[in-house]
Amino acid sequence: MKKVLFLGVLLALLTACGSDDDDPAPALNVSTGEVILEAENAETTIDVKSNVAWSAVSAATDWCTVSPASGSNDGKLTIKATTNPDMKERSTTVTVKSSTLEKVITVKQDPASLESLLKGKWILDDQTSNEPAFDVMEGLTLELKDDKSAVAVINKYVTPELEIGTLEGTWSVSGQTLTLSSTLMELPVNITFEIGQVTADSFQSAMKINLPGLLPADGLPVIINRVK
Repeated sequence: MKKVLFLGVLLALLTACGSDDDDPAPALNVSTGEVILEAENAETTIDVKSNVAWSAVSAATDWCTVSPASGSNDGKLTIKATTNPDMKERSTTVTVKSSTLEKVITVKQDPASLESLLKGKWILDDQTSNEPAFDVMEGLTLELKDDKSAVAVINKYVTPELEIGTLEGTWSVSGQTLTLSSTLMELPVNITFEIGQVTADSFQSAMKINLPGLLPADGLPVIINRVK
């Protein structure tokens, strides 16, 4: 009887040990360690492979977000980025982790193009030449629309009788040069901006126009800011 009882206890212990050995080890993996997003409002989805609960967090929540913030077992994780406001790549990391495991995903976003940065409405706030006569250019406004149409309002007289006023036309970008093309009295008018420093809200430029004597031959240095 004692032998039977002993064998029963031994069998129970062996069964319990075998059960522990069969429990799977914690696992956590992601389908990629790096994602590259386009410059404008981009997102991507990656796979999470796991047999445990996990959480996800971005290191740059001001422009890069993740959803869902947590999950359990296998799932999908969406990474979103707002429009990049600068002409340089930006990057951050997204960390997916469980209580014992961790995976880091590098998130890179393409730089904004000059063309995408320039869309919108702008005002010439300052001309930085030493000639106060050109102060009259301050207040010039530019509206650069998505469909490549443009409106420029220039309160400047070509002659004592002829004010430029409002010009409607098109805009284009080549390299660092912004060109507005329109007509005045059925004559072609081209205004160009040789852009230097630029951000999402401001750019410095040498402004030129193909109307003789209106601006310096080498361009008028100006500072143009986005209209909020």
